[in-house]
Amino acid sequence: MGFWVNVWKYPSVVKQVLSDVKNITSELELLKNDPHLPEAAKQILNHKKAFHRVSQYALVHGVLNLGIARYLGRTLSANEMKSTIYACASGPFFDDFFDQNQHTPEELLQLIQQKIDLPLKSPSEIAYAYLLTQVYQNVSDVPRFYQYFNQVYQAQLNSKQLNNHQLDRASKNAISQQKGIVSAWVFRSLIAEDIHPQELNMLQQLGVVGQFMDDIFDLHDDYHEGLQTLANDYTTDFEPIYRRFQQEVQSLKHEIDLLPFPRKQTECFWHELMLMISGGLLACKTFLKVQQKYGHLDLNIIPRKELIVDMESKKNHVKMLLLALKHA
Repeated sequence: MGFWVNVWKYPSVVKQVLSDVKNITSELELLKNDPHLPEAAKQILNHKKAFHRVSQYALVHGVLNLGIARYLGRTLSANEMKSTIYACASGPFFDDFFDQNQHTPEELLQLIQQKIDLPLKSPSEIAYAYLLTQVYQNVSDVPRFYQYFNQVYQAQLNSKQLNNHQLDRASKNAISQQKGIVSAWVFRSLIAEDIHPQELNMLQQLGVVGQFMDDIFDLHDDYHEGLQTLANDYTTDFEPIYRRFQQEVQSLKHEIDLLPFPRKQTECFWHELMLMISGGLLACKTFLKVQQKYGHLDLNIIPRKELIVDMESKKNHVKMLLLALKHA
């Protein structure tokens, strides 16, 4: 679709996403003021940095689930919204449990059960257990959610192989992609409707694009932690990564076009997605400018600060909108 056609279409798209952000922000405030929230959870969530992490999870997955509900022809129910927000709030805790290596795989598995038998010791475990319990109490199809959540657990375990330099790159890329795929599936499982087979394919590609974006934004840190990801699968020239990301985005557009829902609704979903995906495009363009400056993109030499893209900058918001207009 042409740039100028999108100029005409995007004011309503931006208005819708801003409305979604406002609703999600209100739900996050309700979470913080939940009268049943354990004291341990209150202390963590009242910490500015911790709540910012939760908010980032919620804004991404909340906007996605609100958009999915719209192409299904409705809005999220109160229970679906609550399960989405509480699942997002539990996300940073879940990631930290794997990253900090303070639990055995068996203990981690117990932490995702509907009935948690593991004695809860740390404030993080107490907070996580309560948040996850709220998800289970509000989700309409518990077995489906649990099925996908178990796959998320397995994908997180497998992601520990990303620093295994004896494993080939193709296998590592498959591990990274699977992590994104099952994340997309588990959040869709919070919405009541059955998942159409073609929708499952779209979500799979959405997960690939989402994980690719995560790896792009974590390019410098992942490299220095010894992790081999979708975004650092290059030598000194980042251009092939940028082209590969663009190809994955176009594959996502194709899958959205195939969805068996009203065309107008799926097009709106695509336009909303591009407002987020444009952040990944902007980061790639930033990296290529740095590469042009140095003649390469050697992460051993280039300072981290030169690879930071501030997603809260109004200037970058304008750039992202222009990229969405161009690529949607």
